[in-house]
Amino acid sequence: MTEHSSHGIRNAIDYGATGDGITDDTASIQAAFDAAERGDRIVIPAGEYVISRRLTLNTNDAVLQGYGTLIPAAGMEDYLIEIGKGPRESVDFGRDTIGLRMVVECLRINGRGRSRGVFFNGHYHSSFSNVNVMRTRGCAVKLHDVRESSFNQLNINFCFSCTDEPLLDIAFRFGANPDPYGGGWQFADGKTVDGQNNIRFFGANIVHSMAKTFVDIGADTGDSPYIYSVPARNIHFTGCQFHLSPPQWFRSHGREPEGCENNQLWDVDGIEMVDKETLIRIRNAMAVTFSQCNLAGSPREHDVAIQLGDETGPATDCTFMACRIRHVPLRADNAQRA
Repeated sequence: MTEHSSHGIRNAIDYGATGDGITDDTASIQAAFDAAERGDRIVIPAGEYVISRRLTLNTNDAVLQGYGTLIPAAGMEDYLIEIGKGPRESVDFGRDTIGLRMVVECLRINGRGRSRGVFFNGHYHSSFSNVNVMRTRGCAVKLHDVRESSFNQLNINFCFSCTDEPLLDIAFRFGANPDPYGGGWQFADGKTVDGQNNIRFFGANIVHSMAKTFVDIGADTGDSPYIYSVPARNIHFTGCQFHLSPPQWFRSHGREPEGCENNQLWDVDGIEMVDKETLIRIRNAMAVTFSQCNLAGSPREHDVAIQLGDETGPATDCTFMACRIRHVPLRADNAQRA
């Protein structure tokens, strides 16, 4: 039974969304987001919702129940949805401290081989559950300025990135330049951002995908004047699975993206196979922990399970407890107390 809009509930259908997989529902869903007030529940019922520009949801203490699937319109390559902070002047610092609090109970995205997935920006004490992202091209899930937050059952499946964009991006990438996303709420200069801290992943799965890097943690430089502290620290993965799928796997399963117009999973044009894949890259980060995780791949010469540090900076105080690493090596080029 679908709950229609009432006090405290914003149903996208009541704002004009169809969920028929044909009609552009961008404006209708955005209208539901814009109407939401603190503490409201936003419902996207079952169906397929065509999105032609990035949706933005930035209402504090809102609850999102995205049972329907967001799919891109033709030519849409951006993130389908950004869930994160609004303008700094909208923050009540007496209640909101230094970031956005929000609950996502369900979110489904199918990039159809052409769009990116979801961008979480500026969260503090948020909770995200049952986030399912598939068939994206480029970054599937990006985190920026996220702290004290948890992800339960994050699933990234059948996604591609043949550029430098990782599938799960927990890294700052602006080098010595100001933060392009406006810095953290806690800094009035609008340029400086704090490190991403105390993020917990429970039961995450990144499988049946291909990328140069599956998970990127830290920053591309260790001495940016616009990052207040360690770029990433206290990032925890528990009971997670990361599985490399090299080109041979796709070919042997009939899922090579080029020339497979009749394949439901990989109907993607212009994808090149990746010659080297890294499951986890950690640099300019500290206290990253993996517990009871499974990291697996195919024994290709150049593939890497975990890259601890590189020429840009170290991975410090990283811990692996009761993890299983199969077929792919661990590299420690710049590890400190790991």
